[in-house]
Amino acid sequence: MCHNWHYLQFDNDKALMPIQNQVKPDNDNVAFKLELAPKQEEVVRMCSETGRGAKIIFVNGPKWTGKTIAALHAVVNHAWNTKGARICVIVPSITTGDDSGVWTVLTEQIIPEWIAGNFGFDWWTPKTGRKFLGPRQKGTSKKIYCEVTNKFGGKSHIEMDSLKDERDVETEFFNRYFTMIYWGELQNFRERHTFDTLSQSLRKKGHAEDDFLMLCDGNPSDQGTDSWQYRLFYDFRTATDITPDELPLQKKLQVIELYLDDNPFLDDSKKAEIKASYIHDPDLYARYIMGRWVKAASNALFASGFKPSVHIVGDLAEADPDMLLPDEHCSELFTGWDPGGANPAMVIAEKMFRRVAATPEIPNPKEVSVFKFLSELVFLHENFSI
Repeated sequence: MCHNWHYLQFDNDKALMPIQNQVKPDNDNVAFKLELAPKQEEVVRMCSETGRGAKIIFVNGPKWTGKTIAALHAVVNHAWNTKGARICVIVPSITTGDDSGVWTVLTEQIIPEWIAGNFGFDWWTPKTGRKFLGPRQKGTSKKIYCEVTNKFGGKSHIEMDSLKDERDVETEFFNRYFTMIYWGELQNFRERHTFDTLSQSLRKKGHAEDDFLMLCDGNPSDQGTDSWQYRLFYDFRTATDITPDELPLQKKLQVIELYLDDNPFLDDSKKAEIKASYIHDPDLYARYIMGRWVKAASNALFASGFKPSVHIVGDLAEADPDMLLPDEHCSELFTGWDPGGANPAMVIAEKMFRRVAATPEIPNPKEVSVFKFLSELVFLHENFSI
């Protein structure tokens, strides 16, 4: 397996600039080396380019391509090269972000790699002299954050924010301000309004437009080309018939695509294993392996919410379920709904009439009502409205 070793060196302004060498150059100014694939370096470089105004970059592709690692290096690069940077790392929930998620990788792997360069980047030390070696938690809001030094001799702030319910986006972010937003797992967010609100948080007094950056990464959505992500970053970004009022946003949008072959740190056997894990499902294989924007098939309408390990009891391959279906002449079903908040539920029942066998207590039984409860209502070979 051949790795591409890339080094970072200082220019006259103490900005970190990538140079490509196969052997360590004889230069005392070389700070440290990062093991970055060419595509990963492209992500960091594009996030650092100037002269394009506020940038909104979508790093898209299937799993195992190194997207997230590249994005986190771009986060640290922004923190070092931006005076008074204020960075927001958005995760679907605090648990997914901090429990071996992106925040853990950022604070326990990526930032220590940069600190090891010994060029001035470090955890921020307040005037009290107390050095905080890692992330902290605010006393009132319990928000997790960390502070690091930047090349201007000051500090940059990085915090983690969750957005579990997109309906809360205005409440949580409408009056916030950041120089950078890193927004991972973009495919899990369904509302374009979320993007609109977050992008307006790229503002901070005393900063030029080149200082602002929204960096997103994700896989193709299960809504395919109907998703807002595709419509914005592919249809709208490449459209030639937009109005003058739309042009400023279009100019800010950029896309970088990564695929399995762009990750030189995966050997052929690992790539084969990853592909085999999705080969049973054409939709998942197309999105997670090929990086295609395909919509979930009609017979998999709720595929994103179905987890075999949770919703299947026993071995599916050997299962022989007793299908509970309405009677042949059933013409009416009863249903009840409990929308709820956290645990919505519904029930479907068929009312039948059965004659109970005679007993000493009931010598002359009459026909009684019996209800058969169905687990789901299935439509075959036709679409239907949720």
